Amino acid sequence: MKYYTFEELKQMAFSEGITGNKVTIGIWAKMKGFLKKKKQMNK
Repeated sequence: MKYYTFEELKQMAFSEGITGNKVTIGIWAKMKGFLKKKKQMNK
């Protein structure tokens, strides 16, 4: 399984004509079948 950063997903979305913010890119990624994984930041 390959993990993508937000920047990589953003570039893929822009190449398909999707413009917008995190929400629209997230919806596009979910419709394309990409999984979302949250990372815990060390505090």
